[in-house]
Amino acid sequence: HVETAAQIPFTVSELTVQETLRGHVPSTLQLRQLGTGSESAESVYLVRSGEAYLIFLKSFTFSDGAATGEYIAVGPEAGLFRRAAQDDFDKLDSESPDLPTRLHRADAR
Repeated sequence: HVETAAQIPFTVSELTVQETLRGHVPSTLQLRQLGTGSESAESVYLVRSGEAYLIFLKSFTFSDGAATGEYIAVGPEAGLFRRAAQDDFDKLDSESPDLPTRLHRADAR
């Protein structure tokens, strides 16, 4: 669903976690991403139903530090990789040239 905070649009998607490589997250989580996916000027990538991702997450809080129960990808796109093959994930962030273009699942541990 789309919501607005301080006149900035965000999309919040419910994701099912298939595997946690590091840390602890719930089996179903809410991922907050900048944008709506419908604006042609947006260059951000929003997760899509039916795709598998490797996501480096952190808890999302508002400026007052209040917990929301939501997560964001680190970066915000630098921490978002889409499955390309069984254990390989492609970088979706075009603005982080120092990141690998493909990441193997084992390398993310």
